[in-house]
Amino acid sequence: GKSLLGHDRPTELNAQQTSDEAPLQTAPNLPTVGRIAAEFGVLVLLAIVVPICVFLDVTALSGQVSETSLTELAQAVLILSAAILFFVGARRLSHATGYLMGVAILCTWMFVRENDVHLDQIRHGFWVIPNTILLGVGALFVYRQRDTLHGPLKRHVATREAVFMMLGFVVLIVFSRVFGSGNVWRPIMGDSYDPALKAAVQEGIELLGYALFAFGALLSFWSDFGQQTPSENG
Repeated sequence: GKSLLGHDRPTELNAQQTSDEAPLQTAPNLPTVGRIAAEFGVLVLLAIVVPICVFLDVTALSGQVSETSLTELAQAVLILSAAILFFVGARRLSHATGYLMGVAILCTWMFVRENDVHLDQIRHGFWVIPNTILLGVGALFVYRQRDTLHGPLKRHVATREAVFMMLGFVVLIVFSRVFGSGNVWRPIMGDSYDPALKAAVQEGIELLGYALFAFGALLSFWSDFGQQTPSENG
């Protein structure tokens, strides 16, 4: 059209038509519908299996969720599996060794801590010794590999697979401790407060956290922990 002065008036009509006619760009690396359905199915399965483990411990096995219960064993197996996946990834992806080895060492530390009851047979609190050595050696290794720390960390955290791990870690470290605290359950149960119930709730939530973390670790392993650009660092 023209303005009141007779000059051509710029319009957005042509630009809008060009935009509307342009084909939609497909975002890269989108998961397939089948994968989305499979992941959702696994999450549903985990939500069912976790309370079943607690139920079996209370009704058919040890009568409570103890340090040697099925629930505790499942926790140890899951975090050990995550550690192995990250160790293998660190060996396979040399440009991400620092980050992947750091996570592997953290998972191993958690595995040792989960099995403290067995190490207590050597001496009470003995788990502190191997874990202190592990952290010292691990910190030295990661420091020497610091050039492969920050870039791989950012690339992995940017993936959807890492979300499962972060969510599981928060459930494990924060939510299970807060919601499974006796300070929450004593006011709720009053004189009927039973530490065994609190322990069952807390350990069940921990198992769910471990399961989410390990599931995210497996998905991350399959996708090379998001390390598609080895030349990027920092």
